[in-house]
Amino acid sequence: MARRSPRVAAAAMAVAAAAVALTPPPPLGVVAGGALPPPTPPSGIPQVLLTAATAPIPVFSHPAIGAPLQWRTLSAIGMPWFDCLGVYARDDRRFTTWDGAPVRRAPPAARTAEQWGLCAATAMAAAFDHIYGGGTSAPVYAATAAAGYTLPDLNDTACARGPDPSDAGCVGLAAVRRYINGTLDRDGMNADGRAGLPTGAPPRPYLDTRTGYAPVNGPAAGVTALTRWAPLVQDALGFGTYTAQTVAMAQTSLAAPLLVPRRRLWRLRLRPPYRSPHAYAPGFVCGAGAADPDRLCDAARAVVAAGAHLTPGRRTLIRWFDRPAASIADLAFRMLTGGGAPLADYVVAELAINAFAWDATVQVWAEKLRHDAARPATLIPSILRHTPAGAAFTPAVPPPPTPDYPSAVAAYCHGIAHILRALGGGALNLTIPLTEGQVGDGLPAAAEAISFDSLESLATACGESRVWGGLAFPAAVDAGRALGLAVAKEVLRTVACRAPGTPGLPPCERGEGGGGSP
Repeated sequence: MARRSPRVAAAAMAVAAAAVALTPPPPLGVVAGGALPPPTPPSGIPQVLLTAATAPIPVFSHPAIGAPLQWRTLSAIGMPWFDCLGVYARDDRRFTTWDGAPVRRAPPAARTAEQWGLCAATAMAAAFDHIYGGGTSAPVYAATAAAGYTLPDLNDTACARGPDPSDAGCVGLAAVRRYINGTLDRDGMNADGRAGLPTGAPPRPYLDTRTGYAPVNGPAAGVTALTRWAPLVQDALGFGTYTAQTVAMAQTSLAAPLLVPRRRLWRLRLRPPYRSPHAYAPGFVCGAGAADPDRLCDAARAVVAAGAHLTPGRRTLIRWFDRPAASIADLAFRMLTGGGAPLADYVVAELAINAFAWDATVQVWAEKLRHDAARPATLIPSILRHTPAGAAFTPAVPPPPTPDYPSAVAAYCHGIAHILRALGGGALNLTIPLTEGQVGDGLPAAAEAISFDSLESLATACGESRVWGGLAFPAAVDAGRALGLAVAKEVLRTVACRAPGTPGLPPCERGEGGGGSP
């Protein structure tokens, strides 16, 4: 009997989550009448995935689930998705597994979108269950069971004899188990909390116990190095508890990449944001006569000016882009449902985007730790404290607990846009609806539709939104753009050997590595 899976919920977050298209300076286009028409049900996605996508996954939108964990989750879904494609693809292309292993194809009669959907849904449900626990995957299993789909879970013994292509659920379970055992649980993210700790010590899941990173500035010590990152004291989730930030998941910089060999990521190192950091005393103030060789004052004034007159439209964009795994990553889904892309091309795009996002995260976090650059939230009130706007400066949204340079969001936006453009996304309809209050803080105030004229303008607005919101300096956005594009090009080189013949991919190069090999 064919099995159905529930793990569409996490995919639904990057797939069916609301996407907001942007247009830099022009105002947002608001749909008359307030209410937006219901979306047309996609024709290319198997019903099992749509059923699973109806189950809510609140943990994925929780503020504590930062970019590394979001992309880690989506990669644990996207890689087995691609493995399922090799088994059930109907066209003549011969896909490998995500890491380049040969695939045992299903009999011709079983190569259907529905079989792929069962395989992919099972893999997604099991991946989410493994990462976050049964409490979050239970609603997905319940939704699919109510629709008549039987999905094996991680403890299912019916699949113990190994994957048989005639049973798509068992194939999906085998794919996700292979990913969990060979990659996810060995990726260096300290998921079990024991990395770097002595035997018997209390575990510290996902926390840094290996890099030795410690901020040079802080609420207690004050600012001793002006251009270095400083933790903030912030309200913890709105409950009135105040906590001092620590740099988020420093061990991400040591995690294993998926597709781009680490040696190639290392070649993408960035120049330091400041060439003369020691020229600035902790008490430096703009306009007081001290030298400003790195033009900190110009950068600070540019950020203050960008946020001086924020419109509701720009505030909406700032918040929407602040969670790229739930916004721009959704554009691959729009290729399928709105652009008429074949299911196989959509799955290849998901592979490329999710692998890119993880590999970019690894390198972006390595650069953030290496440069340890101050964010506007601490630097501007210090060096412009003699001006009313500088002294009162506050970012539009709470800044993430990571150094400024390079901007991770800019890297994600430009890299994903490049991948989509290469794979046929240039014709996407970039008019995207938002419901009232969808991005938080009451924004937008009413149902809206946001439009971009190209993927490039969308990516540009995404990067600039970090400056509008006071979250990053322009140099960090520029560096993020350059790094994101470079990683995206490397990812496409490797995907070309995983899915040869896919329109838009370069030719497969002999000896192409992958899987994070050194």
